[in-house]
Amino acid sequence: MRFPTFAPGTYRWKRLVTSGLCDPSVPWSQLPDEIRDVLLHARDLPLEDPLPGYPDHGRFDGIIPRLQDSYLRRMPSRLTTAERTGLDAVASHSTCPDCAGARLNTAARNSLINGRSIAD
Repeated sequence: MRFPTFAPGTYRWKRLVTSGLCDPSVPWSQLPDEIRDVLLHARDLPLEDPLPGYPDHGRFDGIIPRLQDSYLRRMPSRLTTAERTGLDAVASHSTCPDCAGARLNTAARNSLINGRSIAD
């Protein structure tokens, strides 16, 4: 993971390597697809056997949920240059082509009162 908050030695890196989900010495390309998926996408996963140093709550969030929660759902007021560069490399912002930025699902957009939707 080449994002600054996951760099070797950082808090988030330590959480990954002490999760007990895989052997940290195994290269990413050699990890089974199922393990890579968990490391990337898990949300609030109870860990069966975390290594010493893992937080006592024993629950794991993958890389993508961590980035979403920390940087995309609510942008921190201050970002380091490295964080800004890292975000620019892994995320882009654009208007949703389906809802045109209304942030409403199809059913909500199609529910009309007097010909107007909640987005109107």
